[in-house]
Amino acid sequence: MSREKAFEVPPVSVPVPVAAQLLGVSPRTAWTLVKNQELPSFRIGTRVLIPYSAITSFVDKRLATARGA
Repeated sequence: MSREKAFEVPPVSVPVPVAAQLLGVSPRTAWTLVKNQELPSFRIGTRVLIPYSAITSFVDKRLATARGA
């Protein structure tokens, strides 16, 4: 009997430093985006998390702006 490899599900949310890595920016820049409400975030206890979908939406909006759409 063979085991099927478990499929990976993208995370629902990530901490700010991980979002920074995904965006290719410094953690300080990511914190600034959160502070300026350019990157939506929420808190669970003391942790600040960014929805994964917010990261992809942020990139899509920046691309549209860069293309002049």
